[in-house]
Amino acid sequence: MNGSPFNTLSLIKKNVPKRIIEILFKAGILADRLGYKAYLVGGFVRDLLLELKSCDIDIVIDGDCFEFGKILSEQLEGRFKKYERFLTGKIILSSGMSIDIATARTEYYKSPASLPIVERGNIKTDMFRRDFTINALAISLNKNDFGNIIDYFNGIKDLNKRILRVIHKNSFNDDPTRIFRGIRLKVRYGLSFEKKTNLLLKAAVENGVINKLSSDRLRNEIFLMLKEKHPEENIKELLLYKILDKLFPDNGIDSEIIEKIKSAKHLIKRINRKKIVSDVNENTVLLLILFKNHNFIEQIVSRLNLPKKTAKDVMCLKEYKIILAELNKCNRPSKIYELLNRYSNEFIVFLLIVSYNFTTAKNIIRYFKTAKDIRLNITGHTLTKMGIKPGPKFKMILNQVRKLKLDGKISTKEEEIMFVSKLLKKLRRLKQC
Repeated sequence: MNGSPFNTLSLIKKNVPKRIIEILFKAGILADRLGYKAYLVGGFVRDLLLELKSCDIDIVIDGDCFEFGKILSEQLEGRFKKYERFLTGKIILSSGMSIDIATARTEYYKSPASLPIVERGNIKTDMFRRDFTINALAISLNKNDFGNIIDYFNGIKDLNKRILRVIHKNSFNDDPTRIFRGIRLKVRYGLSFEKKTNLLLKAAVENGVINKLSSDRLRNEIFLMLKEKHPEENIKELLLYKILDKLFPDNGIDSEIIEKIKSAKHLIKRINRKKIVSDVNENTVLLLILFKNHNFIEQIVSRLNLPKKTAKDVMCLKEYKIILAELNKCNRPSKIYELLNRYSNEFIVFLLIVSYNFTTAKNIIRYFKTAKDIRLNITGHTLTKMGIKPGPKFKMILNQVRKLKLDGKISTKEEEIMFVSKLLKKLRRLKQC
């Protein structure tokens, strides 16, 4: 790879799956038929030049993307969804794979951190609106110049030098999410910010432009960072540039939290692999670790506009130290169940990761392996047949049976029924007294 324009066909044949190459050829043929220019753009081009695998197809059309997308989706036996406000669309294939289609655009921002106003443009204006030069590269898909690369802003040169450079000085102020994206790219590919870009990033953070991001956009960026292969390195960068301090003052994030985040991904994979517990939302667990020392949990929930379930988990951070202390004292399975059953799997996995001693960790594992999904042989229907009227008493009786079963004092259906009979006799005697 060098700084001169070149054809990428050999790289495409070497690194791109055959089914995707077929889609790219079809896109080029269709563009020729409609009299349009079609370009492969975005991260796919960047990763191709780095000889990395990528299946995220992003096509820009110098023409009507809605006409193009509708016809191409029919050819691929998919469905086409259009977003008229942004002059974009998406083809969704039966395999679940998606292809982003857009008309070449230009854009402007009414105010910092606002969503852009987009208008139809050309391939150069479309590349100008990109975040970094290494992402402002396009590959022609038309038949006569298929594979030719378009590089208006020396993106290939910057990719060779392993640097991230913004295309214009207002980039971070226009769209502060580029700050987060830049950090993700820096960590993922081992890049560095070009000197001027680094100064612009620091100035944007200092000016507080990131605080103008909507809650939904900010939450999305933080979760994208936590999804990365090395979320701990992304968090280090956020701390280095004082981004988290701007967003969440007194956040309490220290080296211990960084280490816990680093080990968490491996532990969650191990838990899922061994089927200790399934379908744990990794992002929620990492978010809990990230903010476990924050003194104002309500601010986190509000600022990120967290979904109801995640918000509930984050609010439980107020009591996690008390729970860990209680777990350390537990010696009966029924007590462990009583303590943990009210919490989500994500919160309990969080407790496991931040636990500081063997007893606590052992009790959490015991809960997942034996207590969490324990099933009783009797049900509410059994109690009804025994003459007990449905009501609050049902729950009390079944909880008592569950405790005994967890502690190994009863096991069979006969023993459960026998216990209920004795309990009923006891309750009737107390009522008579």
